[in-house]
Amino acid sequence: MISGYMITKGFIDRYYGLLLHTELDLPIMALFTVHFGINLKFILARWGIKNGVVVNLVPAIIGFSLFLFILYLDQFFRL
Repeated sequence: MISGYMITKGFIDRYYGLLLHTELDLPIMALFTVHFGINLKFILARWGIKNGVVVNLVPAIIGFSLFLFILYLDQFFRL
């Protein structure tokens, strides 16, 4: 999103925006899934779920499955 916005507003060159979209998509999405898993852990704790297995295992499983989906998209849908 940031690189697309920067391309349309003219902050960066189109080449560097394309580079961000194609080469750095996997590390950026990996960091996003880690961020999502950590926040999901806090959400479960806020909802009152105190079971340590659930609070630790559910975000890990969801984060890992999201990352596998991202890897699938990255490997099989190349330009």
